Amino acid sequence: RLLSAVHHGIPLPFSLLMNKRSFIYLHNLISALSLCVVHPKAAGETFHVSDNESVAMVQLVDTLAMAMKRKARIFPCPRWVLLLAGRLVGKYQQVSSFVNEMEVDSAKIRDVLGWSPPYTFLQGIQETVEWYLCKVHGSTRFLEKSNERNARRKVCQLCAVGFTLKYLLLPLIDGMRDKGWSVTSVCSSDEHVEELRQRGYRHFS
Repeated sequence: RLLSAVHHGIPLPFSLLMNKRSFIYLHNLISALSLCVVHPKAAGETFHVSDNESVAMVQLVDTLAMAMKRKARIFPCPRWVLLLAGRLVGKYQQVSSFVNEMEVDSAKIRDVLGWSPPYTFLQGIQETVEWYLCKVHGSTRFLEKSNERNARRKVCQLCAVGFTLKYLLLPLIDGMRDKGWSVTSVCSSDEHVEELRQRGYRHFS
């Protein structure tokens, strides 16, 4: 909704909102989850993850507008007025969560696992804006960049026997291959594996 509002030039009452909020770019979240899967110190732990910096709502709108090459249209409105308006229209909870601060401390995952977000907040915003513009206007730039990333991704699918590979993991492998990923399977050889090899699947035993 915020992307749409900024894109269409809808005036937003956020210039007085200096509430710090944490965000997490999708690929930063994937990076953290991937590390948790393989890191021995992640077992049984709970981590909060976020991008490197927290930003105020007014900064978020400005950054979105800049990424869209548009001028941010924001005007001042006291926080209490926004909360009152939310109460009057029956959306107090939503407005309250929007105007309050919401910072996440990701120090634990940095200290314990040595994780840091591979993408900056600005990179995440730019990618998100490109995705939105692709969705709205059919722009191909985001799809081209996404395909380039997918072409570089390599996955090794490990299991014990060919039965598991064929009857449990094959839909997952097909989905990754459809995205352009390079998928190699590793398990013991049997008749199921031989069938998959003949169908063009890459396998090592």
